Amino acid sequence: MNEATRSELIGFLAHADPVGLAWIGIAFAFVLVHFLSEPLRWRVLFPDTASMTTWISVFGLTALVSYIFPFKLGIPLRVYFLHQTMRLSLTKVAGAMGLDALVYYGGWLFAGVFGFVLLARTIAPPEFPVVAVVSVSLASLIIGIWIVPRALRAISRFELYNRINLMLAQFTLSRMVLIGVIIAIDIMCQLLRHAAIAQALDLPIDVAAIGALTAIAILVGLLSFTPMGLGGYDAVMVTGLLQFGAPLSTALILVLLNRLLTISAALLIGGIGGWALRLNPLNLSALRQMLAREKTPYV
Repeated sequence: MNEATRSELIGFLAHADPVGLAWIGIAFAFVLVHFLSEPLRWRVLFPDTASMTTWISVFGLTALVSYIFPFKLGIPLRVYFLHQTMRLSLTKVAGAMGLDALVYYGGWLFAGVFGFVLLARTIAPPEFPVVAVVSVSLASLIIGIWIVPRALRAISRFELYNRINLMLAQFTLSRMVLIGVIIAIDIMCQLLRHAAIAQALDLPIDVAAIGALTAIAILVGLLSFTPMGLGGYDAVMVTGLLQFGAPLSTALILVLLNRLLTISAALLIGGIGGWALRLNPLNLSALRQMLAREKTPYV
């Protein structure tokens, strides 16, 4: 972030009118819904394992750790809690993670493709060149050819296919449908979050357009496998906003505000979760020592 953008962001936060602040508050509420989505999905899968408060504490704490520390420490920490606190076997944890990821990524793939089709129909051809579509398609094909064989080998090595099948056999269709509904609401809230931020910044972009652009940007961020979609999400979001006529500084502020709200929600829910679990999420060495003492197979 350059000095000019930082100054504009601080200026917006310091001098925002009540209407703008109200829109930011609405966006923050949508962020909180997003943080409640994943523990709620696991609560549906394992209804008799722990209270909803415990699920929120575990997922809030581990999400915060994933955001602030490198090497995805939050993932082994999450598996630790699911195994030790929730008393779930590692097979159930791996199967549930695979199933949840399958439905979650499927939902965002649908949203991203739908958003791409919507924008392709609404943006003028000179601003949405065919060569860009062809380039993205070819790049996706090349990435797929590189990733798919490796993914299949990983699935075979860790027997994820069999574990996912066990999960599908164990849980009812009604639970799967409920998880799909939760993910759909989560996706909608993330799209509306960006629309609320756009309203706060007085961007003249309709809700459908900002939602379609956001769906594409988040899908690219998910496929980049970087923390919070860093890089991929930002590039697509800023480029798309510029296509809609937004000033560069305003486009950057929207992206930064989104990250600021996300980190704020993670600090709030993760901090409360760490307190409930009697852990300091900022104490990296203590977290690593806890995992090492258990001699767990997932660190």
